[in-house]
Amino acid sequence: MAYPFFAKTFLIFILVAPVNNVRHEPRHIHRKKMMIRKAVFSLVLVALAGVSLVGSAQAAAIAKRTHESTIVGAKAGVIPPTSSVQDLEAALKHSYIGTYAIYGALPDEYKTTLYSSIKDGGNIQDFRNQVIKMRLHRH
Repeated sequence: MAYPFFAKTFLIFILVAPVNNVRHEPRHIHRKKMMIRKAVFSLVLVALAGVSLVGSAQAAAIAKRTHESTIVGAKAGVIPPTSSVQDLEAALKHSYIGTYAIYGALPDEYKTTLYSSIKDGGNIQDFRNQVIKMRLHRH
């Protein structure tokens, strides 16, 4: 996972920064600085690990959903008859996530036109071609 520039810079500073400056500090000040450095370093590591885990979990959920919808879509190949635009959108979202993403970006009048062409059911490939043509304004 790519971490922000400031996080990388901060980690490098903590790991590489000199332990003592040119003047020799009293030992108790040096110990306090080292304790603070260790605490900050630990907090940064925990925060970065948490961000990484959340990102991984979200990516896994999206991949699983995409995989499931691809399998369902590949097997079915047909959009079932629907009673409303919302039902069509739900069917697309469940079975054809890619088509749903393009369809969702269309204006409402295009969605209504597409719905009227598929409300009695139909082939997903033909519907997909219509969606793409409308998205590219070539209808």
